[in-house]
Amino acid sequence: MPSHGKAGGHALGWGVFSLLFGWWGFPWGLIHTPMSLWQNASGGADHTHAVLAALLGDEHAAEIMRQAPSRKPDAMLWALRGLILTFFALIAYGLISLFAAV
Repeated sequence: MPSHGKAGGHALGWGVFSLLFGWWGFPWGLIHTPMSLWQNASGGADHTHAVLAALLGDEHAAEIMRQAPSRKPDAMLWALRGLILTFFALIAYGLISLFAAV
């Protein structure tokens, strides 16, 4: 993704994919899917400093990073967060209903 791009659109698409299909990989899907969703809803991992440090040195990379604008969550990230919360609320509601019926 380009430096001027927004992470939300990518995060929303892959977040929905993870919600639908991530759980199928038993047993690791049950562990890695929530971690992936958390990472996506947080805006992803920013490896810019590590790459710049490898190419230009740590001091020059730190100077470039100080000049970079801060990244703020966009509407798509908030939509993904709402979708994740709704998904887990429905799961919790279903489990409570299931155990209340027994």
